[in-house]
Amino acid sequence: MRSDHRAPLRTYARHLLETTRRESVRIIMPRLQSLETGEATSTAQEILAQRRVLLQGEPGSGKTYLIKTLAATQAQDFLSGNSPNLPILLQANQLIPSRREDAFAWISRQVNEQIGEPILEYLAMLQFAQEGGIHVLIDDLDEIADFPPDVLAMESITQLAEGHPSFTLTASARNISKIPANISTALSHWVILPFGEAELRALQDSQLGRQKPSVQVNSSRLLEESSGNPLILHLLLTYATEKEFKLPTSRAKLFEDITHAIFLRERERTPVHPSVGALDKGHEIIATALAINNLPHLSAELIRPLLTSDAEWGLTEEDTDRFVNYALERVGILNSPSEGRIGFTHRVFYEYYIGRLLAHRVETSEIFLPDGLDQSLIFAAGLAANPIPIITFAYKRRALRLAAACCQELENPANAREHLANLVLDDLGPHFQPVLRSLLPLSGISTQEQRGDEPGVSGSDFYAKLREQWTSLPRKGASNAERGTSLETFAKDLFGAHFKVVKIRRHHRVGEIDLVCEMERVDPFWVYHGGDVWVECKNTENKATIEQVNTFIGKLVGSRYKLGFFLSASGFTRDAMRRMGDAAAGSASPLVVPITGEDIQQLIADRTDVSQFFKDSVRRIA
Repeated sequence: MRSDHRAPLRTYARHLLETTRRESVRIIMPRLQSLETGEATSTAQEILAQRRVLLQGEPGSGKTYLIKTLAATQAQDFLSGNSPNLPILLQANQLIPSRREDAFAWISRQVNEQIGEPILEYLAMLQFAQEGGIHVLIDDLDEIADFPPDVLAMESITQLAEGHPSFTLTASARNISKIPANISTALSHWVILPFGEAELRALQDSQLGRQKPSVQVNSSRLLEESSGNPLILHLLLTYATEKEFKLPTSRAKLFEDITHAIFLRERERTPVHPSVGALDKGHEIIATALAINNLPHLSAELIRPLLTSDAEWGLTEEDTDRFVNYALERVGILNSPSEGRIGFTHRVFYEYYIGRLLAHRVETSEIFLPDGLDQSLIFAAGLAANPIPIITFAYKRRALRLAAACCQELENPANAREHLANLVLDDLGPHFQPVLRSLLPLSGISTQEQRGDEPGVSGSDFYAKLREQWTSLPRKGASNAERGTSLETFAKDLFGAHFKVVKIRRHHRVGEIDLVCEMERVDPFWVYHGGDVWVECKNTENKATIEQVNTFIGKLVGSRYKLGFFLSASGFTRDAMRRMGDAAAGSASPLVVPITGEDIQQLIADRTDVSQFFKDSVRRIA
């Protein structure tokens, strides 16, 4: 091979070694196991000796570090003359689309894009491929999106894998189902095993140096439940050495703090920058657009109108310009893989921002492709004020194991775990429930006083129906009429489990009554209140106000009835709660009993006897 052709190859190898040396020095090699033969290894050289390898691993298991370490090792061997193979490292979500050109011309363009100048010619690559060998390493092969330009990129990889004996391929992936079968079957599959105690200790020592590992890191629930996940350990050690406050209790809270720390660091480097809130929302908007379109990155020109048109946040043109410039010029959570395009530096940050969206509106997951939502749902559970809808969605739409992982994200997972167990019992049906309840320490339910819409509805079915109704209530964006009617329907089933529902939306002389119920059962607790019970329903975004409470009290005062329940999905303002407490203290005033959305969620999660639920609600205010 001509020396003027070999020189740029060595220039690229030196560039690759310099850019990957840091990772290769810091990495603690994981254990890898062949899914075909069962053999195990923990050395880079044994993996490099394989001609076609696919490395599989869970999020944060170290796939990217491993690929970069293999690239650094190969580059060192090439420069020292110990290997004829030239390593070329590619990031799947940053690949330049193919132009239906020769595969080696496409590879040359990738290399020149990395260097920033046209140092590598097509003829040099072609000649070297014939005389020596090329080892292409691709991180996150499954992130090559399924849309025309990048499909051609996959075609180029296929062309190299099938048509050139000197071509060696090492790739990493999470989801092998997204890789074409002809490539997947041509590769030897190796799985990255979780870190054991020895690897974790070595990783701690390498990152902390002479410092002692923090006690709070060693005792962290996150570390115990991460199955030796190197990414989580790295973030925990960052906290241990740079933060003085207590470690967060979930991955979601950990990433929330890490992303904000990155924002603050980057903001210090720029005189004019977006606010942290604007950055959070902007990242969320971009993540959503990428998820909807199944793309690894978008052009800045497409992102601008998405940022300015968001109804909830409403970024100004100035804020949008700042945000786009920030994303294009800084390498933080977002980066610019090619000129004018914006994507996420790491998939886990993309999943975190989808999780932020799902934490507030899990129903929006319907607009995304089903693949790849698992990690985002786990993040959502850790971020949500009420994780029950997240866990229900994960179980109903995805899998029991995923729902269990969502429960692990919670600081106090007991209620969520019982909720999930009851979901399973509901699905199994009444024939399995006695057996499972005798084997498992799950709280039973009393069905003596439960009443369904139809005769014979079991207590289990009642709670399952109640849960489904509550999680599907129209929320933000729905009309007032739709929201009100749906809550009244829910209230009919809830109150009908103990009282007899006489009328919905009764037009009384004092005004409209949402629900009129009658006490049929003989129970000393209700004797004083006797007769009918009125129910007021509010399904608004804001908490019910003192004015709304006064209106309901006025309706009761203008009638002969003494007891009313005020069901507010969003809860009550402080003044409204004080007004109901004052009314309860006066023996001449009717009793108004507040029930909030949180009370309903607790009822469903605990499967509390409905009669006891209403009595406890009265006792809290009376």
